[in-house]
Amino acid sequence: MSIIVLALEVIWVPVEISRLRFGYAGNINETFPELIAFLIFTFVFIIPLDVAPLLSGQMFPHETCLIIINLVFVIFECIFGCVVVLEFMSSHFASFKLRTAPIIDKKFSKKYFGTADINSEREVQIGMQRYDE
Repeated sequence: MSIIVLALEVIWVPVEISRLRFGYAGNINETFPELIAFLIFTFVFIIPLDVAPLLSGQMFPHETCLIIINLVFVIFECIFGCVVVLEFMSSHFASFKLRTAPIIDKKFSKKYFGTADINSEREVQIGMQRYDE
């Protein structure tokens, strides 16, 4: 094993651990920063670190098979990660639109319709803001 492959493996282990932690936390908490960090770590660090040993040429036959299998899984993770981010974007956008849309309720309609009192007490209680589409 060459010194370059050993160095790549030493770099790969902590990057892979942090990448998987970002993916897990982003998926469980449904948060964008962790999911975006997961995708960035995958595209920028993991794919090049997985491909680099293939280019060195000094490997055992089983290492080539394992690297190719790992690359296939990483590519599927990239695809599904992008799909999940798009789904989160659409669901969060829909919930944002519902939160900021005017609430249609006869009992709690705005007292002074048309005025600019955006932060009135009732609006703060129900989370309503001015909605102009």
